[in-house]
Amino acid sequence: SFVLILIPYGLWTVFITPHLWEHVSIALPIVGVVLFICSVVYLYSARCIEPGILPCEDVEGQTTVGGYAKKVVVLAGQTHELERYRAKFVRETGNVVERFDHFCPWVGNAVGVRNYRHFVMFLTATNLLSLLVLVTTVLAAMSRAAEFPIEGFGGYMEKNTGHALVMVGL
Repeated sequence: SFVLILIPYGLWTVFITPHLWEHVSIALPIVGVVLFICSVVYLYSARCIEPGILPCEDVEGQTTVGGYAKKVVVLAGQTHELERYRAKFVRETGNVVERFDHFCPWVGNAVGVRNYRHFVMFLTATNLLSLLVLVTTVLAAMSRAAEFPIEGFGGYMEKNTGHALVMVGL
């Protein structure tokens, strides 16, 4: 996930931000840096924060549909059904997670009660960064393509592979 964020952002930084810096505003590259940092920080916090693992035991002699052993949460010496905590067994991690939402392969962790906010902030920051990179790249390419009236946008993209790389990287 980090590489999939880094490559378009890196291409944008190399090929697009100099145009933004000179012709538009210094604020857009700064916003890009802040969104990139937020994306990476929230990606790693959603990955590293424990999602809300509950201690559990198998109930002997009972099975649920599919042959899996029925699990119960054990807190303060008392057993409780998983439904009480909106908990579910996560096959990918082998744990029972409170208020389990889903297992996210991009983050590499289950999303539960303790890391849900970090996951949502990761999605928000990454989507805003993608939108910033896309819009500024298209606008920069269109404004520079106006300098090539005969070749037009396609001719400009052939001569300026950096812009084409950023658009393909998105």
